[in-house]
Amino acid sequence: MATASEIKLTEAYIGLLGRAPDPAGLAYWVAEYDAAVAAGTDPDIALKKITNDFTLSTEWDSGLGANVTKTTVDGV
Repeated sequence: MATASEIKLTEAYIGLLGRAPDPAGLAYWVAEYDAAVAAGTDPDIALKKITNDFTLSTEWDSGLGANVTKTTVDGV
């Protein structure tokens, strides 16, 4: 049976990358998420950081992220 962390991260994979996670990738991100929460990070903030990391990946840029218009604010 999947843990709550595995379910959250699987949903993030599907929503952002358009695919189910590979076992090694899921294990890595679940460990990152669980460690952050155990260290006192709010679970929503921990998940937001990980989903942000997903959008910084080359997979995002070549997949769903390729359809996102990138804008700058004050040159940033």
